[in-house]
Amino acid sequence: EEPCFVALLEEDNIKTCWNIAAKLDSIPYNRPEIFAKHKEQYYETMSKLEDKLFMWNSAGGTDYRFDLPEILSAIRFNNAEYGCRFGYIDNMTRLADQMSPSEANEFINKYSSEIANLASELGMHIFLFSHLNTPKLGRSHEEGGEVIPSQLTGSRGVMRSFSNLIGFERNSLAWDDTQHNSFLAAIKNRDYGQKSKVKTRYDMLTGRLKEHNWEGENLY
Repeated sequence: EEPCFVALLEEDNIKTCWNIAAKLDSIPYNRPEIFAKHKEQYYETMSKLEDKLFMWNSAGGTDYRFDLPEILSAIRFNNAEYGCRFGYIDNMTRLADQMSPSEANEFINKYSSEIANLASELGMHIFLFSHLNTPKLGRSHEEGGEVIPSQLTGSRGVMRSFSNLIGFERNSLAWDDTQHNSFLAAIKNRDYGQKSKVKTRYDMLTGRLKEHNWEGENLY
């Protein structure tokens, strides 16, 4: 187990705790009836993460919570103080919500380079999550449309700065059980050049995403 730092900007830290513990225990703690039944196990799991999980403090005002330079300072601090070699920022586009499209692209271009340099300097793996721009042609992402690098906000800076890009594809509009099928797609692999897709499926009973060889080759 490795200590890690997480800045999940679209949820409270308590929800982050539920979700991380859920992945470890295969128990969806975010569901009240499940949490009530397994409360002791949840607290036991979280106690084991006391020196492993470090979260961005959301107690400050909105300006502070979404201040990327402050988040990057926190990554540097947690790396030095607690040995965190893994950092997660979810998501990059949330930090540019109030900007115009051109300002958002400039912002992401600038900080993509800074984040890549920081990861190299500290010997860390920093994972960034991003929303996608609507495809100009073909199926929407909600319908299981393919993810391509140019659909990322600030895509030029992202493609230039990062060695690996992974897309998540799912048809969330399906009315049958196939809505839980998905692809994890390696859409950029600078080190080895190989692009690939792995079939995955969301398990509602455990709250986990698992590799699963579902039938067919498409999400629709």
